[in-house]
Amino acid sequence: MDIGVNGVYHLSSSNYISRYKLAKLYADKIFGGYENIVEKEYAEFSFLDNRHIYCGLNGNRLAGMLKMTFQSIDEILDRYSRTYIHGGKKGYAHSDE
Repeated sequence: MDIGVNGVYHLSSSNYISRYKLAKLYADKIFGGYENIVEKEYAEFSFLDNRHIYCGLNGNRLAGMLKMTFQSIDEILDRYSRTYIHGGKKGYAHSDE
């Protein structure tokens, strides 16, 4: 693909999700749930730096230049679960070790 794009870009979707929701979604989709994940207020953490509660990168600029769309986090985790957990392929989340 040669479209004259050069430089350093973040290759990511534009999904923004709280760290709690990401952990909860991952646990639900990959492990069938985990009731010990609880949401906390930012002030309850003792981070030494100023961390954002929401995580994600905005890849819209690159996606526009490449004329592509990204999957949502739900789609990604569903596909991962089907492929590596239920599909029998060996991955780090589905290992005999």
